[in-house]
Amino acid sequence: MATEQLPTAAEEGPLRPVPALEGGRIRGILLHKLIEELITGELEESQSAAASRAALLRDQLLSTSQPDVSLDTAEIATTALKTFQLPEIKPFRRSLVAEVPIHAVASGSYDHLVSGRADAVAQDEDGGVVVFDWKSDIAPKEADRATYRQQLGHYLEAIGSRRGAIVYMTSGRVDWVRLSPR
Repeated sequence: MATEQLPTAAEEGPLRPVPALEGGRIRGILLHKLIEELITGELEESQSAAASRAALLRDQLLSTSQPDVSLDTAEIATTALKTFQLPEIKPFRRSLVAEVPIHAVASGSYDHLVSGRADAVAQDEDGGVVVFDWKSDIAPKEADRATYRQQLGHYLEAIGSRRGAIVYMTSGRVDWVRLSPR
């Protein structure tokens, strides 16, 4: 019976701590920008292109007053690419439009305005509009998820859509939100 030789410490190289997944505003901005550029076709759908773009964007966003911000651009690139390749997203990829402004008066209340920007919209097989909201949260709390569903519901109502998806990019979870017909 042959035994497998385990690599020695010298062959493995020095031990390094596994980088913690850093969240925060800058990571979210980078993820959203990469997805936007994947949708528009400005960014090649490859790990090397996405990681290079994430590094460039990170460097542009970070000022000299924030030199200690550490972001794993390879992880950010992987997360964006995995999100773009989710089975729930694939049927909509051809018709996705990024960064769509939404402005409306909420139904039943003329003093309540809805204003925002959908991360993406697409047309479904029946010709209806589907709204997508990318979320970069690492571990969203249920209260946050409820707030996101409410926000997406306002967007759906504003544009007359019946369904949308909150896409948690880090976990790959997709929460579908559906409005009942009136």
